[in-house]
Amino acid sequence: MVERQTYNLDAAGPIPAMPTSQYYARLAQPRRAKLSGSRHRSVGFGRNIMKGYVYILEDMNNRYYIGSTNNIVRRECQHVHKHTYSTSRMKEPKMIFNQEFDSLEIARKIELKLKKLKRKDYISKIIKDGFIKIK
Repeated sequence: MVERQTYNLDAAGPIPAMPTSQYYARLAQPRRAKLSGSRHRSVGFGRNIMKGYVYILEDMNNRYYIGSTNNIVRRECQHVHKHTYSTSRMKEPKMIFNQEFDSLEIARKIELKLKKLKRKDYISKIIKDGFIKIK
């Protein structure tokens, strides 16, 4: 037989009374679906803006790879463990440069500009200076 539990309602304090009309009005309202993650999914007010990073990898053959991400540690681990096809052929890729930006969108735009340049001397200048000067 299951033992029945009793609760001392007086110890918790009085239960606030809600008028019956308000109670039934709340029941009649449709429930909103719970969203996973951010509550605001719209573009604009309340949008969760992530930091973005542009990074440069270099391998033993002095080849460069330019990329962008929102999680620099995870992305470096993916490159080192050959989870990315474009860098899986690189021999021991090492992250030699990264720079943080206000949003991932800005980081992606700068990554595309750097990839369009395709100049090793410009990439080595960025690494030497320690920051990207593109707007």
